[in-house]
Amino acid sequence: MPEAVLERIIRVATNPGDVVLDPFAGSGTTLAVAKKLDRRFVGIELSEQYADGIRQRLQRIEFGEGLANSTPVSEPRGPGVRRTRAAGLKPR
Repeated sequence: MPEAVLERIIRVATNPGDVVLDPFAGSGTTLAVAKKLDRRFVGIELSEQYADGIRQRLQRIEFGEGLANSTPVSEPRGPGVRRTRAAGLKPR
């Protein structure tokens, strides 16, 4: 999944300092984006080869460094629109 898509999801669903869990870490993209956005993270990966790659990738990233080509997430506006974080709730 592209970093830009994960950035949007993580920004909307979490706050700085929150924990992001990726139980199928793969190449570590979710963890890398979480670190760039100043979130704590937990990744689970069975393959030692992939886990080593994730560790190397994360070592090259500083917490809160942000993403290149990052675009701000705009808030929905208009009458009756409110931001919710609970699963299953939709703006009115």
